[in-house]
Amino acid sequence: MRRIVSGFTISGVSLALNLAGQLLSVPILIAHWGIRTYGAWIALTNLASGITLMNLGIQSYVTNQLILMTSRGRHKEAARLFGSALKVYAVFCVAALGMMAAGLCWLSPSSLVDAGGMSRTAASGVVLAHALLAVYGIFGGVWINLLRVGGQLPLQLAYGLAERTIILAVPVAAAIFGAKPVYASWSMICVLGVAEIIIAREVYRRAPIRISPSAGTLREGFRLVGPSLFFFGSSLSSQLATAGVTLVISNVAGAVAVATFATAMALTNLFRMILNQAVNVLSGEITLFLGREELARLRQWYGFLCKASLSAAIAAAVVLCPLGPHIIRLWTRGRVQVDFELNFLLAMYLVAHAAGIVSLGFGLAMNRQRPVFFVQLGAGVGALAMSAVLVRAMGLHGVAWGLLVTQILATTALTLLNCRWIGQPAGRLLLDAIGRGVPTFVVAAAGIAAGHGLLAFAGCLLLTWFSWFTAWERNWLWKQCGFSLRGTSVPLEAG
Repeated sequence: MRRIVSGFTISGVSLALNLAGQLLSVPILIAHWGIRTYGAWIALTNLASGITLMNLGIQSYVTNQLILMTSRGRHKEAARLFGSALKVYAVFCVAALGMMAAGLCWLSPSSLVDAGGMSRTAASGVVLAHALLAVYGIFGGVWINLLRVGGQLPLQLAYGLAERTIILAVPVAAAIFGAKPVYASWSMICVLGVAEIIIAREVYRRAPIRISPSAGTLREGFRLVGPSLFFFGSSLSSQLATAGVTLVISNVAGAVAVATFATAMALTNLFRMILNQAVNVLSGEITLFLGREELARLRQWYGFLCKASLSAAIAAAVVLCPLGPHIIRLWTRGRVQVDFELNFLLAMYLVAHAAGIVSLGFGLAMNRQRPVFFVQLGAGVGALAMSAVLVRAMGLHGVAWGLLVTQILATTALTLLNCRWIGQPAGRLLLDAIGRGVPTFVVAAAGIAAGHGLLAFAGCLLLTWFSWFTAWERNWLWKQCGFSLRGTSVPLEAG
């Protein structure tokens, strides 16, 4: 539990940094570059982010297998598995970079997105810089995950915090000093490269397995692709729902619309970062529970996290619905305007997405990647298709509707699948996670309709605590804060 608490603490600091970075970077970059150039920079970075698809899910699959192998004392097998993964990643990433470089020689980025008036060289430079960042995300991700495998999650998160600081701060600092987007991107790559050399040396020294260039083979690495491809569904759907939708908006409505939608999403993305960090901290523990066949603990954790994520998302939506457009206007000094309907749809998308993030994290941590792949792939393709059709008739509202509808369907499917995997009757989970939360839903809807966001926020928190959470869940939460309603410790799995 101490490792989890430390992980949450560092994750909280990281989230605070992300919040500060978003709050400061958007108005600063828009002020120095202009809204059109800023929107073009976002679109160009999304072009490069497609390289992350070369991950192919191997990183997630290998990390899960390394946790299981080292927990059972199979360190030689783990070292061979890790070496094979690095070799196959090297082949894929070199091939992807080569194809992207060749593509940039033959095709101008402005033919794919609105480049905001940047020259072909500058636009290509931005794409190439963020392509290198995506490649590091693949190699560095599996490398630094060795700390998680060795039970050093807080240290892994601390290194991730340092990386995120560089990624957020350097472009902003470069823009303040008058650098254009291409120079800001490459400045970030140079500073990050120095930091990664230091981090890589520390991970090598602390790794729970022996790292050797001769460990594993390329043939064994290619064999990892089969079972890993199903983890790919999560990455693919994420790319389709973010980069794909961004490119659709850019082609149909232009760079200003991209900046508007990205800024509106930034408000709800903060909560997604919080929830993703929580699932990231707990995923290793979930894999260990699976290895020990402790399904009762998995059922308790899953039910509690579903309720916690939904209640927090509803509380956030209650505040963002009336205040979101005003916050964005003040945040960007009037340069970005978001209407109530778009803000409301994205807030509802957040609520639907919250439980889906928990279900997705549990499914992948339990190595149920095959069915999760198809659910996420279907949701990503559906969101992209609906957005491409609706954006022409409804503008950004159509994009928001596409994301909302497909996410509701995906969350429902993932929840039912998780119930089957952990032996939880779906009706019982529905009664506990939804039925007990009806009073919170009613207060939230009334607060949004009346425009009393802060009052409804307080009501949602109180109702969640006293009616949605059970007595043992309340006692467990108090215990984690150093208190106990009964004066004794009550573990989450006690039920």
